[in-house]
Amino acid sequence: QIVADRYVPLGTTELEHIVREICELQPAVVISNLVGVDSLRSLYHEFHRAGLDSAILPIAATVTTEFEVSEIGPEYVQGHYMVSTYFGSLENAPNQSYVAALKHRFGDATVPQNQPRMPVAVVTLSSTFNTL
Repeated sequence: QIVADRYVPLGTTELEHIVREICELQPAVVISNLVGVDSLRSLYHEFHRAGLDSAILPIAATVTTEFEVSEIGPEYVQGHYMVSTYFGSLENAPNQSYVAALKHRFGDATVPQNQPRMPVAVVTLSSTFNTL
């Protein structure tokens, strides 16, 4: 069930009122299509300041990239979900397997990566790990 649907102008950084509403409504998850480093930084920092816990109320961001995560700060995005972008810096077995399969099929220069070896503590969802 959708409990609220909010839109803000591009570049908005005043998001305290949205985070207050999230606190009041207590949804199971926050789906975010917010774009732009300044807006995203504001959302995640306000979320953190409000004491919201990603283990209880995660943000599922549909367009947030590895670059933006590095600008927001990994401590603010830890435990949230980035669901449609690829994080090339993840150092784990599924990603290494995916990268090897991708390079084998398309060549060495095919793996996108915004920040080499950036420490990112986020959960990524991808069914492609098992389909290549």
